[in-house]
Amino acid sequence: MTQSYQIVIVGGGNAGITVAAQLLLKNRKLNIAVIEPADKHYYQPAWTLVGGGVFDINKTARNEAQVIPRGAHWIKQKVVGFMPEQNAVQLDNDDTVNYKYLVIHALLQQQQPLCPLLSSKQKFVCPFAYASNIFLYKKTQNCNKAKQP
Repeated sequence: MTQSYQIVIVGGGNAGITVAAQLLLKNRKLNIAVIEPADKHYYQPAWTLVGGGVFDINKTARNEAQVIPRGAHWIKQKVVGFMPEQNAVQLDNDDTVNYKYLVIHALLQQQQPLCPLLSSKQKFVCPFAYASNIFLYKKTQNCNKAKQP
């Protein structure tokens, strides 16, 4: 099946959702699709606060359907190929999505060697990994609190 849109946004994270919302604020008649396979949307900017123990990680997750801007069409698939010569993207279900304009705001693929889940032996935290921030929060709870003057 082939679908066509004026604007296709690959990635339904904070950046992709913001682009879609801002464009629709300027012109509600735009035909916009957001391609995002995930059911959950995570507000990742808050994860640094989670690691510091001042924000609840559960409050960073929402259903993706809740954050897709009104007027945008959500395509719940993965993009497996870009075809710029045809102004099209290929989806993992073999559908093709045509566009006039393409915006890419996607985490193409999380590479575990670059952003591993943390064990107690590791000495760094990847702020883009959900489990890393839970780990950091738990570790900071074991620290002695500084005395207030």
